[in-house]
Amino acid sequence: MNTVTYGVYTTARQNCSYVLEYDDALQNLQAIIFLVRCPILSRSIVCVMRVQIPTLSCVAFVCCPHAPDLDRLRDSCKASHVLLRASPLGLLALIYEQRGLDYEGWVTRVALESHEIEVFMRMSPPGWTYHRLSPSRYKELSDTDRLLSRLQSTDIEICHGHSIMTFAVRFGKFCTEALDVIEGKPGVPKLAPGARAMVEDRIRFSISRCLSVRERFEELTHRHRGQINASFSLIAQKDSKVNQAMAGIGVDVARVTALDSRTMKTIGVLTLIFLPSSLVTSLWQANIFHLSEDTNGKVYAGTTVAVTAAVFFCWWLYMRLFEKPLEQYSYPLPQTPAPDPVPSSALFTHVRFGEAQSPS
Repeated sequence: MNTVTYGVYTTARQNCSYVLEYDDALQNLQAIIFLVRCPILSRSIVCVMRVQIPTLSCVAFVCCPHAPDLDRLRDSCKASHVLLRASPLGLLALIYEQRGLDYEGWVTRVALESHEIEVFMRMSPPGWTYHRLSPSRYKELSDTDRLLSRLQSTDIEICHGHSIMTFAVRFGKFCTEALDVIEGKPGVPKLAPGARAMVEDRIRFSISRCLSVRERFEELTHRHRGQINASFSLIAQKDSKVNQAMAGIGVDVARVTALDSRTMKTIGVLTLIFLPSSLVTSLWQANIFHLSEDTNGKVYAGTTVAVTAAVFFCWWLYMRLFEKPLEQYSYPLPQTPAPDPVPSSALFTHVRFGEAQSPS
C-alpha cells in the first residue's frame, strides 16, 4: 500500500482522486488507482479501486463503520450487476447514488426540525402545511436553554451539510471525468456507447439530486438565521416581561413598606403624646409633691402639657438640626449645549407618504 492509498484511510476529510501506477521502468502505465472517501456525518464510505490497464479488470476494497450502509451497497451491486460489467466505474456510480439518497434523507430530517421550530415560533407563512407538534416536543422547545442548544446544533449541522454537498457535486464531476481518464489512456479500448451512457446517466441523475440538496441546505441556512434572530427577540421580550413583573412586585413592596412606615410613625406620635403624661403620673403617685387638692389637678394638667410640648419641641429640633436634608445628596444634571441655530436661508424638505414638498 503506497502513501497516497494509506492517506485516504487516515484522513478525516472527504476525498476523490486517482493515482497512476507505472512499471519499474516508469515507461508503461499498468493501472489506475481510484481513492474515494464519501462522508455523511460520522458514516464515511471509503473505496480504493485498482483498474488494470489495458484489460480494465479491477479489484475494489470498500469499508464503512456503519454496517447497514455496506449491506445496502452490497444489495445495489447485486441488483446492478449489468452496470458493473459495463464499466469498472460502475461501482463509483453506485456509491455516489447511495450517498445521494443518504444526503436527501439527511436534509429532509434537518428541514423537519427547522420547520418544527418555525411552527413553535409561529414563523411559518399562511398557506403552508403545518406539522403538528407533540406535547413532549412542545414542552422541550418551551425550555429556553434547550431551544438555544437545539438551534446551535442545527446551525452547525446545516453548515456541515453545505460543505458536504459542495464535495458531493465535485465528486459527481470527478466520476464523469474518470471515464475520460480511463478511455484516454493508450491501449485502452473504448466503452460501448450504451455502456458509457448507462454509467453517465446514473451519475448525472445523482449530480442533479445533490445539487437540489445543496440548494435546500442554502435555503435552510437563511431560514435558520431568521430563527436564531427571532429566538433572541422572544427571549428578550420574555426577560422584559419578567422585569416588568419584578418592577410591579417592587412597587407593591414599596407600597406595603410605606404603609408600615406610616403605622410606625403613628405609633411613635402616640408614644410621644402619652409617655410624658405617664411620667408625670408616676411622679404624682410617688407623693413627692404635696399640694392642696384645689391646685393639685391644675398643676398636674399644666405639668403634663408642658412636658409633652417640650418633648415635641425636642423632636422638631432634632429633625431640623441633626438630620441632613435630602437636597445635599442630589447632584445637578449635566447641561447639554444648545444646538447651533439653523440659518434662515437653509432649505427644508418635508417628506410625507413618499412625497417631497418644499415650503413656499
